[in-house]
Amino acid sequence: MDRNPVRLDFSVRGQFQTAVGRFLSSLQATHILEYDITRPDGQKIDGAGYLNFANIGSPMPEWRGTLNLAWQRGNHQAVLMLNYTDDYRHRRTATVTDRIDSFTTVDLQYRLELAGLLNPDADTSLTAGILNITDEDPPYVNIGGGYDPRTADPRGRRAYVRLSSRFE
Repeated sequence: MDRNPVRLDFSVRGQFQTAVGRFLSSLQATHILEYDITRPDGQKIDGAGYLNFANIGSPMPEWRGTLNLAWQRGNHQAVLMLNYTDDYRHRRTATVTDRIDSFTTVDLQYRLELAGLLNPDADTSLTAGILNITDEDPPYVNIGGGYDPRTADPRGRRAYVRLSSRFE
């Protein structure tokens, strides 16, 4: 049976005003201390820092985090995001363990508030962004597909545009 991991969550936020706008920053990180898994045969294993592909556990890198830096001025906002997943290990057999490299991506987003565009009472915005700006490939994992779909995305760099409106 899978047990919830014992973890420490960190969150730090700050902001300051300048002549060119308001800057906001945040850091959110999680450190996994313990992730006990009981396999169907009754054997207990430590899944912290492992892919857990051959057992019922989830992939559990010991560190994950996101660092954001945002700028706001009037109805404009830009956000730069740094996303990090720590390296971890893949127990392929009782004697063979592969190291899975860490994975870091950078995202960029711009948002324009369009107050009342669709309706005077609507909260409307136009957002454009690029995910994985540096087009990082996910780290290689010796499983079908060659990557871990629960910790990395193989789609590389991609852009998006979103128009959203919320009515009150």
